[in-house]
Amino acid sequence: MATSRQRGASRFSTGALSRSLSTRLIFFFVSVALLPVTVVGIISYQRASTALIDTALGAAEQEVVLSSRELLATMEQFKSDILAFRDTPPVQGIIRANDNDGIDPKSNDAFGVWVNRLSQIFKASAANKPEYQQLRYLDENGIEQVRIDQRDGDVTIVS
Repeated sequence: MATSRQRGASRFSTGALSRSLSTRLIFFFVSVALLPVTVVGIISYQRASTALIDTALGAAEQEVVLSSRELLATMEQFKSDILAFRDTPPVQGIIRANDNDGIDPKSNDAFGVWVNRLSQIFKASAANKPEYQQLRYLDENGIEQVRIDQRDGDVTIVS
């Protein structure tokens, strides 16, 4: 027959065993429940992250396309203005006068008269186009013949 002490020890080891088994079962079931939740969470995070990156890249791409279109339109306007200036009578008169000792043989106007005319055209153009901070005409040697500056809406003939 078992003594009371032995009975107490056997009850203790049976209780400890059942608590240990129940703890293990709880841990197992919690792990089984958390594993799919964790996997789904990770997958959802990755998909959301990818979607946000794609959205940000798409928005950036649209902004770049719009900016490039605006830049191209501005450059086309500058090109158009340059071609228009090239064909003005003062530019041609300056070239002819420069080639003929300061007098335009076609109009008999002096080099300075043509420079003044081109300065006035540049000044009027700059007054109507605030994006122009400076307009210059350089001769074939790169020497500045005409220059206007625009600062804060004030247009000044410099040379």
